[in-house]
Amino acid sequence: MSYGLFDADVEKYPYIPFFNLDLMKLSSYYKKQREIVTLSPFFSPNMYQHFILRQDFPGYDYPITKYNNIEYGGRAFNPSKYKPLPIEIERMKPDTFLYNKIEEQYRVSKLRTSAFRRMKKAEHLRLSLDGQTIWKNFSSQLRYTNRNVGVIFHDYDLGAIKNSYDIVIDILKDFNLSRDGQRIGMKFPVQVSTPEDLLKWSAIKPMQHFYSIQYNGIMTMPLVKEYIEVVRNTSSARQSFYNISKNTDYNHFITQDIVEVYKQVCFLRTNKTYFSLIYDEDFFENHQWEKVITLINLFWNAPKGLKVKTVNRINGYDSMYNFIMIYKANFNYSKEVFSLNEVREIFQFVRENNYELFKMFYEYKA
Repeated sequence: MSYGLFDADVEKYPYIPFFNLDLMKLSSYYKKQREIVTLSPFFSPNMYQHFILRQDFPGYDYPITKYNNIEYGGRAFNPSKYKPLPIEIERMKPDTFLYNKIEEQYRVSKLRTSAFRRMKKAEHLRLSLDGQTIWKNFSSQLRYTNRNVGVIFHDYDLGAIKNSYDIVIDILKDFNLSRDGQRIGMKFPVQVSTPEDLLKWSAIKPMQHFYSIQYNGIMTMPLVKEYIEVVRNTSSARQSFYNISKNTDYNHFITQDIVEVYKQVCFLRTNKTYFSLIYDEDFFENHQWEKVITLINLFWNAPKGLKVKTVNRINGYDSMYNFIMIYKANFNYSKEVFSLNEVREIFQFVRENNYELFKMFYEYKA
């Protein structure tokens, strides 16, 4: 039988490759059964006897009900809990060579070529089948063909698995201290909500492009300062997220937490540490606050030409207002674009709803 394996995420997000663990295991399994297996670069069920689609990130909708030869799965279809494959397939070592067919499309730049090769050489595994406890046979997935590579975990949330950190550290002992070795990557962010968990996960050497941590809750300034020291000279921060809507409530956030968050953003920006503020979709009762957060993100993560040195030329220190004076001539650097009138409206909204934050936009110095 011919099997076409289709990675919908690679089609949607082609810039940086992130292989699908299910597809790589399925490839190993069916090749062992002497079946014909190939990666389908397009949604084309009519070209194969059996077509297997995997999609982890929401987005494209494919006419999967139109065909009777489609098997589909992934986090896009089961967002809260991983649905395991048959155990004989879960035990398989992933076939990273499955993705050879699309390697050529990543040879357009050094960055993409390097990212693809790193993904192809890496060890790929899932620690848990239920998302809570360590799977006792997880080591069956490891190939050990190259001790100089990083390890990529495909669990929906490593932080939710009991004893996962200790197991990860133990696994990494089998990989040496070369440039790429003893480095961790993950397809989905590790969710953390305590200072201890943030700092210990952040201390592991990250795999560039393939590493992600999400802090849920409002940090303290001492934690921010300690975090900066832990991730200094690594790519960890750039690949992290700060969910400011967790472990707080709406009224407390718009009156107090946002002031603290803005101070932290200014401090992080001054110390050249950048990641992203995020929030739950239904958190803000007044959606104007979403625009405020977007503006703060723009201020924090401005491109190189608009960072602290450039802004400081206006009057000697960094502030949101000074940033806007530079930013007004550079509106096209981000997909999140505000007109000058919209920026004025945001400032006016903040003035009316949180005057302390409004004053900080002009006066706060980190």
